[in-house]
Amino acid sequence: MMNARYQYLWRLVLAECLENKRRFIPAICEGVEELCRQKPWSIPAHDRNLHNYHGTDYYVDLVVATAGNTLAQCIYLLDDRLPAETKALAMCAFREKVFRPIYRCLEETKPFIGLLSRITGTRCAWPA
Repeated sequence: MMNARYQYLWRLVLAECLENKRRFIPAICEGVEELCRQKPWSIPAHDRNLHNYHGTDYYVDLVVATAGNTLAQCIYLLDDRLPAETKALAMCAFREKVFRPIYRCLEETKPFIGLLSRITGTRCAWPA
């Protein structure tokens, strides 16, 4: 379901880029705002302790990075056509769900361990 939401938004953005008549802008703004308000960007299987869901400990996994990438591309491609409020909401979501978790890992001088280590509770590399 999450992928379907991002794909729908991406198709709207591409349609607006091709047509350039602002016909898709209201739907794009609604899609961006809904995705920004979505509690976690990760999938439930990656959030067993519900830290992402409750906003107590965000982390960046592949799903979160993909979500951030999709939104970033949408904002970049439609920068001058989107309302300032929508762009500000997207930047706030980026800071909260992508940038802060990465900065936190860097500031704590702890390497980002990854999903497997979060699930197992051990510091280990990806299985060979």
